[in-house]
Amino acid sequence: MCIKFAFVFIMIVRGSVMGVPIEEQDSSEHGVATGQVGTDCPCGWSNKARARIVGGVDADPHEWPMMAGFVAKTGSYKPNKLVCGGTLVSRRHIVTAGHCVHTNGGRPLQPEQLHVVLGAHKLSDIDYNDPKVMRTIEKFIAHPNYKHSTVSYDIAIALLEEAVQFSNIIGPACLPTKRIYPVGNNLKAIGWGFIDMKATEPDALQETTVKVVNPSLCSAYNQFDMKEGYQFCTYQGGSSGQCVGDSGGPILWRDPETNRYTLVAFPSFSAAGCVWKPAVVSDVTYFLPWIQQVVSESAPAEQTCTKLENTNNNDILVFPD
Repeated sequence: MCIKFAFVFIMIVRGSVMGVPIEEQDSSEHGVATGQVGTDCPCGWSNKARARIVGGVDADPHEWPMMAGFVAKTGSYKPNKLVCGGTLVSRRHIVTAGHCVHTNGGRPLQPEQLHVVLGAHKLSDIDYNDPKVMRTIEKFIAHPNYKHSTVSYDIAIALLEEAVQFSNIIGPACLPTKRIYPVGNNLKAIGWGFIDMKATEPDALQETTVKVVNPSLCSAYNQFDMKEGYQFCTYQGGSSGQCVGDSGGPILWRDPETNRYTLVAFPSFSAAGCVWKPAVVSDVTYFLPWIQQVVSESAPAEQTCTKLENTNNNDILVFPD
């Protein structure tokens, strides 16, 4: 069976899902103030303006410290072209989609073919010659079961050559402790993906809300049997709006107990073309044991962050001067 995939974006527009309105409300306190339950290390904070425009698509400057961008250095892509998104989960580890570290033909990319951009908001403001902005990659670690032709086990981790210093604009997402996104839940998708059917690329980082929907919706639109163990389906219907969210980029859930953003998924694929159809996303919770194994084996000094089991709030954001 021939399956056509679009790997660049997750389709996101304003509207409703099966007649259910999608909420665009987003308090300026979300991800800022600490919650009743802490995390074992600082993670998942956001930098929201106190007076936000509800329903907009531009993120506030440096609103999402966990956002990473993979930028081409060599190869078939135009130099300095953003090719995929990713999520910072430790000082040296970035979670992304498996197909993001392979060529269109399925060959593994070499680390020297891509840079990583952290702490960016507008692409036009990036100094591509600044080593403090353009991070070098030591190696890519794709899931051992990744299969390019079927997009199976579509996850990889980029290991940075040097640890980054966390700040208010660069920091990790929290990792989940359990699956927390049943059908109907709203999640936040972030990226520099296309914003219209003409494949227009935005300058500023984009954000929007997507809803978890029944897997049958993705299967019907994409003519693809979803792997429900490690994939789920997101959608934001409508007749106009945005196509936002690079492959591999963050899909986040705000934990109401911690008031911190947790990485629960990232875009994998949808039907070819920038059309408003459901998107298949990779379930981070399923891959948690593998992520932790990669972190501990590739850089034992690093750690990921997650929610504490007790109610002692240790999530205190303190950065070096």
